Amino acid sequence: MDLKKKKYKIIEALLAVEEPSIINELEKILKMNSEESSEEDVLMEEAKTDIKAGRVYSINDGKEMISQWNSEVSEDEKSFIQAGLKDIAEGKIYTNEEVLRKINQKYGL
Repeated sequence: MDLKKKKYKIIEALLAVEEPSIINELEKILKMNSEESSEEDVLMEEAKTDIKAGRVYSINDGKEMISQWNSEVSEDEKSFIQAGLKDIAEGKIYTNEEVLRKINQKYGL
């Protein structure tokens, strides 16, 4: 497929997108590729988003959160989490789209 066709396919797919977070991510990507915006600008915007969403903590807050987590989570839960992280590291994961596609194929939905 030539570049022009790929662009049209992307435009068609973009028109169907309803999720604002996807549009925001695409804007970030486009800003990174433009000459008027530097990578630092994009990173700063991401940092501002993280601050507004409450995803940024001090090191001490992070240590306290880990300490709380260790005391609140059972050993069974920790082992399940570790098994999941191992599966991720080994590439034994499926996206939501892959799972839905396999279900649709198997059951003819």
